[in-house]
Amino acid sequence: MAYIIGIGEGANPLLTIIPIVLMGFSGYAIGLIISKMRKVTPMFSRDLIYGNLVVNFLFLSGFIVFGVLTSEANGYFAVFTYILVGLSIFGIYFLLKLIITILKSGGTDGESANIKIRRIKSLFFVSENQTAIYILFGIALFVTVLVYQAIIIYYHPIYSEYDSMYRYLPISKSILLGNGLNRDFYLGSDINMKYPPFIQAINAWLIQSFEYSSVRMYPFYYVLFAAILIYSLTRNVLNKSSSNSESSYFGLIASSAFLITPALLVVSSRFSLQDDLGFIFMLTASFYFLSDIVRHNKPAKTTLLMLSISLALMALTREIGLVIAAAIFFLIPAIKYTESNLKLRALFTVLSFLLPWTLSLKDLFEVGLIYGTTIRLTALLLSNLAVFYILAQLKNQNKFSSLITPVSNFKYIVPLVIPIIFIVSNIIIFGGPFPIFTFSGKFNEFLPTYREIFDITTTINILYFLSY
Repeated sequence: MAYIIGIGEGANPLLTIIPIVLMGFSGYAIGLIISKMRKVTPMFSRDLIYGNLVVNFLFLSGFIVFGVLTSEANGYFAVFTYILVGLSIFGIYFLLKLIITILKSGGTDGESANIKIRRIKSLFFVSENQTAIYILFGIALFVTVLVYQAIIIYYHPIYSEYDSMYRYLPISKSILLGNGLNRDFYLGSDINMKYPPFIQAINAWLIQSFEYSSVRMYPFYYVLFAAILIYSLTRNVLNKSSSNSESSYFGLIASSAFLITPALLVVSSRFSLQDDLGFIFMLTASFYFLSDIVRHNKPAKTTLLMLSISLALMALTREIGLVIAAAIFFLIPAIKYTESNLKLRALFTVLSFLLPWTLSLKDLFEVGLIYGTTIRLTALLLSNLAVFYILAQLKNQNKFSSLITPVSNFKYIVPLVIPIIFIVSNIIIFGGPFPIFTFSGKFNEFLPTYREIFDITTTINILYFLSY
């Protein structure tokens, strides 16, 4: 298996960093372009977030066309890499220009570089400026735990990632061979099974353009941007109740706390090649844009567009992402666009639970009203009622007509067409959005046999390890 996926090759430190740098700087360049198009003042963190999400979405959209609907993934990956290089050059240029502008601001033209450096140091180290000291502490803590995340991602043993070795990386290899998203292509089965493609497509691009060593470190990209999004999300939440400095400090602390949560540390040190970290990136992006929509009386249309992009990416990153994306999509009108219309608000609340209701009712018809289905239906009903009660208390809303008129507003949900194309093709092929999420009753027929085989293999593995 190591020979098939090539993961046994030695890691090249330079090649592990290059794709992260290219994605980051090219995203920043696109973020600046978005700010220019919106005619707003560029902001580094916002441009970085917006641009990188757009880059990932454009990559995935191209892959759906050239890697799923056709078999030209290798050529597409090469073109995408060259485009990233060009955009990164512009991104680096604009960032250097921004840094020079910051250093020049606040002083006279004849001020020497040493004086400017001392002035910057005094900002953080003068004891009277307590807020600045707190921010400096937050930055130091954030950088420290971020470096620790990079270390455990890079140095953890790859061979302990069984799912990655036997499921995810073979899919990426199959993409490069022109065989699409075939999980068990080498065994001659599961020919039409198309799992969520985002992480597998990214890994295939990394393998083709930067060799296998780049796959090891790239998950740090997801962790880095998830932390930046946590910082921005915290600032959004505290924007009205705290000063700018205080919200920045709490944002840094929240990001640092996120980076040292036990669950994230376990994933980073044991399962970084799986889709968990990418899913966390898209999930935090979705909640960030959701908070931005809730925060403003009249949300910017660009924010709605970016939310659509993050939902599209999340739906094609992990199976549960489809459920959450659908829930957030219907919660937006329930939260902001159902002024004085409780019936419409109730409708969108029910629709936000559409997929859980569909799966639960499917089980009810197939296996009957047993203990498990009863508990699930009861929990769903109570959750639905609780969400509706909370939404019914909201006052600062707009009319639903302002969301759907003029018709040109529908362009802000165009990104959702990409996951719809992928999911519809899967439903046509094997009767469900993803292999583990189907509407066919055959899964339940084979479930007892699968459990029996799984129990046998688990017992064999336990006996094998106990024999040492």
